[in-house]
Amino acid sequence: MMEYSLTTHADPLLIEEWNHFIPAQKTGSLFQLPVWSELFNPKTHRWFFFEGRDDQGLRMTALVKARKIPLFGLDCYMDRGPVCDDRSRLKEGLAKLVALLKTEGAIRLTANPYWPYPFGKEIEADLAALGFLPSSKKHSSYFETSVIDLGKNREDIFKDFRKDTRSRIKNSQQKGVRIRPADSEADVKAFYDLFEKMGQKKGMRIPRYGFFLNLWKKVLRDQTLGLLLLATFNDHLMAGIIITTHGLRAVYSWGASDLEFKEKVSKNHLVLWEGILWAKERGFQIFDLGGMTGSKGLDPVMENIDAFKAGFGGQVQQVVRVHNLVLQKSKESVLRLVRT
Repeated sequence: MMEYSLTTHADPLLIEEWNHFIPAQKTGSLFQLPVWSELFNPKTHRWFFFEGRDDQGLRMTALVKARKIPLFGLDCYMDRGPVCDDRSRLKEGLAKLVALLKTEGAIRLTANPYWPYPFGKEIEADLAALGFLPSSKKHSSYFETSVIDLGKNREDIFKDFRKDTRSRIKNSQQKGVRIRPADSEADVKAFYDLFEKMGQKKGMRIPRYGFFLNLWKKVLRDQTLGLLLLATFNDHLMAGIIITTHGLRAVYSWGASDLEFKEKVSKNHLVLWEGILWAKERGFQIFDLGGMTGSKGLDPVMENIDAFKAGFGGQVQQVVRVHNLVLQKSKESVLRLVRT
């Protein structure tokens, strides 16, 4: 029989258990590890730790980020949560979580469990049965992506790339493009400056520098949960990518390049290839290219990003979309004004 609990305090035992449980799950995510709660301002975010156990131990976890809306209650969000590889437990546990959050004053709960094809539609049906509805807003948590099977040998992975992608990688190698992991806060700042400048030119919203600095210190520096890779040509920083690890997956999470770089050498292809090899060497099963937007003919910027990722082969998969559940219908009009 499952027992469920909700707490705002992550003691050392909880952290240790979660750090072992979540990476071992197919549905595991960095965004659901306790360390993720340490990257945000405690003055603006409150965190709940939900878990389900049976006599065999931990079976389900959910890290819930709550933002207080003055005079109304808590707007709650689970990024790639809950974590549970058993569909029947997931549905039951979500129902328990909803009930417990109601007692804490939650007015909305947003969820998008990291369930890949072919189970995504089944999970969405379970969410619908609990009253969740797909969100109509754009979210950073994608629901369609392309994945590379890292169980193949590196030669076969490379052969699956599009011809022009292979050529760009080889050309970068021949011209002496250097790829290295970031090893200092100065490297993080250099990457962020590149990212910020690119974001301004493309009209993209990007996180603040403090977030990336915290991400570096707590997640990327020792390369256990990801890494920041930099690409330089003649000592000029021309691109960088951040890979984060989510359960059995490694995910291309952020990337930036120098849009004013004029040398005839690819900025991005070799650094991503090296990131894929890094993930394979560390035993991850899947490399996730970080989302496909399906923006062909709609958004030239996003269309180009999709085309770049498509060059690395992989299989297009769907994961669960972002879903919202309004817990206090009388306050629903206020929620429409609040960005998730």
